[in-house]
Amino acid sequence: MGAIKNKHTVKQTAKLVALFHMRRYVTSADAWSIGITSLHRRLSDLKESGYIFGSEFVTNDNGVRFKRYWIVSEPAPKKEGTA
Repeated sequence: MGAIKNKHTVKQTAKLVALFHMRRYVTSADAWSIGITSLHRRLSDLKESGYIFGSEFVTNDNGVRFKRYWIVSEPAPKKEGTA
């Protein structure tokens, strides 16, 4: 599995995971609300770390189409003493 690259990315991915744990679905608008302007890039970073996401397109009452994502599977926690 790939390592998350820098402190800024680590901070954003941690915020995104916390948001997923608070909400059933996350959209680009949700990510923007916590300062993440590139949801797709942060999802890619998390996928490299072992997360699996589901997604679907949704159309709201105003006819605006957007994609929402959810966590299907998270990586297993690392055991103490392992890298």
